[in-house]
Amino acid sequence: MEGEQAPATALRARAGRQLLRAYRALADPRVTDPDAIALARNIAATLLAEIDRVSTSPALALASRG
Repeated sequence: MEGEQAPATALRARAGRQLLRAYRALADPRVTDPDAIALARNIAATLLAEIDRVSTSPALALASRG
């Protein structure tokens, strides 16, 4: 079961790093292009949904029970 947990943990870590990049882009005052802002928001929303999906997956829940 540990093998199933490792990919989920890696996915959450990678998505978290990408989410941080998207939020940094949104916070950058030099970014004024509305399309770039919309894209960063879309990326952030997609990553949050993916993190939530992986965090609540049945396989991960079973693996975490040991």
